[in-house]
Amino acid sequence: RPNSLPKPKPSSDQPLPFGKIYTDHFLTIRWTSLGGWEVPQIEPFRNLSLHPASLAFNHGQACFEGMKAFLGCDGRVRLFRPDLNMQRFEQSAMRLGFPKFDGNQLLECLKELLRVDKDWVPAAPGSC
Repeated sequence: RPNSLPKPKPSSDQPLPFGKIYTDHFLTIRWTSLGGWEVPQIEPFRNLSLHPASLAFNHGQACFEGMKAFLGCDGRVRLFRPDLNMQRFEQSAMRLGFPKFDGNQLLECLKELLRVDKDWVPAAPGSC
């Protein structure tokens, strides 16, 4: 669902420091022990709500894969080697004991997120 309060986008000459600028949406996919993976949702960016006794605070595990999106010279958004990024992400998740997921399906979810937030992909000179 679209974000009713979109944030201003950085100017094309502004640097994009890692972990400092966030788009208007994010992808969430809940998992439960009874139902497994639920239907993916693209939601407006917001703070997360966690129970104070959440194990994430005491025994948190995280898996991160820094996939890159860029604007091609033809104006289309592209991902840099998404298949290899997804393979590494699946391997990392398996090593951490996370529930198995279909990397191809997750990649399609990420592509949909990029379609929603495509205006956040830098278009500065030298981007393509």
